[in-house]
Amino acid sequence: MVDTDIKKGKKKGEKIHLGDWPAVKRTIDDQVIEALKRAGYDVDYLMVDIRSGLGILAVVIACVAQFWQGKNKNAPEVLVPCVAAYMVLSGLMWLMQFVLYKDIIAHTKSLPGNPGVELKSKMKRYGDRYTLQARMKCDSVVGVRESSSTEYIGRFFNVDAEVQVESISALVNDVLHQLDVPSESSNGNSKKDT
Repeated sequence: MVDTDIKKGKKKGEKIHLGDWPAVKRTIDDQVIEALKRAGYDVDYLMVDIRSGLGILAVVIACVAQFWQGKNKNAPEVLVPCVAAYMVLSGLMWLMQFVLYKDIIAHTKSLPGNPGVELKSKMKRYGDRYTLQARMKCDSVVGVRESSSTEYIGRFFNVDAEVQVESISALVNDVLHQLDVPSESSNGNSKKDT
């Protein structure tokens, strides 16, 4: 039997197991990125592309080391440089993912009159709060503006564990609006904790 919501052309809400903490955070992060796109921002995937390129290069090097057909199957003149290069590329990918871009879920492209925004998210393991932080580099006078908002994750799901896109969009719009409004502090920080 076909669901009546699907017949009407509506996409049914995505269901999620609320006990699966990584899936909950990943689902909210994905919806935050979609809300950012709906708000008119163009997401920049350059860092993701660089990490993917490094990963592909590491796999190619590993394949060369594995399938090299030389005089000696364990040719150290090929195996040692390939293993070293693989380790260096893997280390660079690790450094990018877990040190440089630890909690960053999205970058937006800078446009004339609209500086780029960097979104970070935090959620403690088995926690019930989701924090979204936004950072915008402005002109040299203002410097960097930051804003954040923390919400109870129950607000983002209904009783059937379906994602509430409107609630996530409201959170994103609230954080982005805080970036537009200068705060009372001198460095442009504004925080909201609900």
